Amino acid sequence: RVHGGKSRDINKMLFLKVVVLILFSSISVHAEEEKEWHEYFSMDMQKFYYNAKLQISSWNKPETISSGIDMDSTSQFGAHRQPPPSAPLKFFYNHYSPRSQPDPKKITLTLQMDIRRLSLLERHGSHWKGPMSVAILIFDHEWPKIHDFVSNMSPNLKNNMALHIVVAAKQWKFYPINKMRNAALDHAKTKWVFILDSDEDTIFDMETYYAEVERAEKKLTPQKMRKTVLALASWQWGTETEGKYPETKKDLKVLYDMGLADCKAPHYYSAYKPPSFSMAQWLKNTEIRRTDYGDAYEAYFIAIRNSFPRFDPRFAGFGGDKSFLELNMAANGYSFYLLPNVFTFVPDKRSTAMNHAPPSDPEFIQGVWNDFGQKYGCSDCKSYSCVQKCPWIVHPNKGSDPAESRGKKVATAPIVAEKAPVVAEKAPVVAEK
Repeated sequence: RVHGGKSRDINKMLFLKVVVLILFSSISVHAEEEKEWHEYFSMDMQKFYYNAKLQISSWNKPETISSGIDMDSTSQFGAHRQPPPSAPLKFFYNHYSPRSQPDPKKITLTLQMDIRRLSLLERHGSHWKGPMSVAILIFDHEWPKIHDFVSNMSPNLKNNMALHIVVAAKQWKFYPINKMRNAALDHAKTKWVFILDSDEDTIFDMETYYAEVERAEKKLTPQKMRKTVLALASWQWGTETEGKYPETKKDLKVLYDMGLADCKAPHYYSAYKPPSFSMAQWLKNTEIRRTDYGDAYEAYFIAIRNSFPRFDPRFAGFGGDKSFLELNMAANGYSFYLLPNVFTFVPDKRSTAMNHAPPSDPEFIQGVWNDFGQKYGCSDCKSYSCVQKCPWIVHPNKGSDPAESRGKKVATAPIVAEKAPVVAEKAPVVAEK
């Protein structure tokens, strides 16, 4: 009996070992499946989101968009060049969806920011009063801030704003500005989109801007509108004193005449001053007018959502991110028209505007411009003097194609087009207060 008892004890021990091995094997397989999750998210957030069974995808494969023009899925200019380093990103599209469905004919204001500018959204909402698509960059431990904001935001934002959360795995060296712009842009649901930065204000509501767009539509054919950029004049304070925002163009003219308002970034006029007009001339305009494209011009603009390429996602930080898109568009026959009665305003003082960060990666930016210039036979294409040195690259204001006037036809440049994955991801539903 003693010998038999020992055998049973041994069998029990063997049985327990087998069970432990099976459990360990199962845990190992599960751990392998969750490897990417562990790589990007903290343990606390894993516990919080595990039951939601989120399917997370990275910004991996670009897709072309249907626009009626030739758009490459990746950049052909400087494709071999390495962009500035960036942190791995995860995208939660439509984390918050608006209560109201937007009118598909109207305009969506697209914005991007990191969480430090979250408080600006209420100001944007109070000015705009229409559809908004906003991408916000956070770290995984900052989800509670997002939940608190969503729970307490105004009825205006709850009715109109779609919120897309972008989670960075680590501290970024350069803010991934164009990936963020694309995230907001690709999830707009209206015909028209308004490209704006979060530190810029719209001044007027959506209906006022839309009225200007309708006026432009009456002057241009539908086919022409699909290759048209409706540019905005952008302003800031002209002194060290801030005042009350101008509410009309007449108010703005009074401020300008007194020296209290000026073109945005007055130390670098080419970025926001319309190439064909002075700011004083624009103040006198009452009708939509075409402007040349000029070097480094990077106007905020309104355009048909699926009619233009997406921002080159390789650009991060400061420098070339918006102007390269507009140079590409100008080279491919897009026309720039200046809206006469609406504008934007940034609350910068004159000295503040001069304290701008230097380009994040000058060599990368210049390399992309070099490759672009070579496509057009411009051997000395610099990032801020390309059109000046090789004016045939873009169409002049008179409307004729300089290439045809020389008896030559310049090859159409590939336009940078990259779209976020179509997969819609949604974070856990946040109960509203």
